[in-house]
Amino acid sequence: FRSIDSGSTWSCVLQLSADTTNNYVPDINIDGSDNLVVVYGVAANGGNAAYDIFYRFIENTGAGNWTVRAEQLVFDGNGTTAYSYGTVALDSTGRAWVAARYFDGTNYQISIKYSDTNLESPAWSVSQSAIYT
Repeated sequence: FRSIDSGSTWSCVLQLSADTTNNYVPDINIDGSDNLVVVYGVAANGGNAAYDIFYRFIENTGAGNWTVRAEQLVFDGNGTTAYSYGTVALDSTGRAWVAARYFDGTNYQISIKYSDTNLESPAWSVSQSAIYT
């Protein structure tokens, strides 16, 4: 949702998912041009193939208008490893950093990926495959 009148009214900019079964949790950051980067995934515990972390770039085109870029899969659950609670940060070089909690069937861990500097349609690289919690 967004407001262009200091919060008096709100309008829907984007529905992240048509899934009405799972509870999706977003994390949002703003780049230097007032564009939004959003990551989101299911708020859940345990392993399930459907538990992935997604990314979207939402471009501020001015005058209260936004262009929503295509959804990207950042972390892909595989049936025994499920990702949840994604978070995003932007650094001074223009990269996005995405961290997510995952369940490997036994333990919860954290995995981190970073983007190239093309935030509109980034390529993702692994920074840390597992930080044990």
